Amino acid sequence: MTEHGDRRRVEVGHDDTVTDSAIADWGERSVSYRGYDVLDLVRESTFTEVVYLLLYGDLPEEIFLADFRAVLAAASDGNDWSDESAWMSDLLDRLPLNVPLTEILRTSVSALAHFDPQPSDRSEDADLARTVRLLGRMPMVLGSRLAVIRGEEPIDPDPERSFPAQLAEQ
Repeated sequence: MTEHGDRRRVEVGHDDTVTDSAIADWGERSVSYRGYDVLDLVRESTFTEVVYLLLYGDLPEEIFLADFRAVLAAASDGNDWSDESAWMSDLLDRLPLNVPLTEILRTSVSALAHFDPQPSDRSEDADLARTVRLLGRMPMVLGSRLAVIRGEEPIDPDPERSFPAQLAEQ
């Protein structure tokens, strides 16, 4: 057993090693997150519910889900981070068009980390707040990059719409 969990080889067409963790359990024929089978989550849960599960350890009751949606919406409000959004848009405009979206996300998350209001706080609460702030910014990042690729103007984040709905609009 390693510090991060039990390492085991999983044959899925490559030789990568998969590690169990407090969040993920890799069985012989299944994967579960926080004790919930991934296939059940795909069939029965929304993206936002699964994010809540991964962050807080259990699927949310409706009232907690509504609060979480509001927190994500607030984190995506461009007025709260207009200083970041200006230079982020410039960065996304300047990156070569052939850079894959996964690398755009990695670069954006790394850049946004420099503007974290709690940079030295490594508590669980600060990490959760940091994660939510990053999640809230991802629709803008992806939307801005897709607009650059298409030669269009980016769509402003809409805090009244869900995270997946904002991504789908892009």
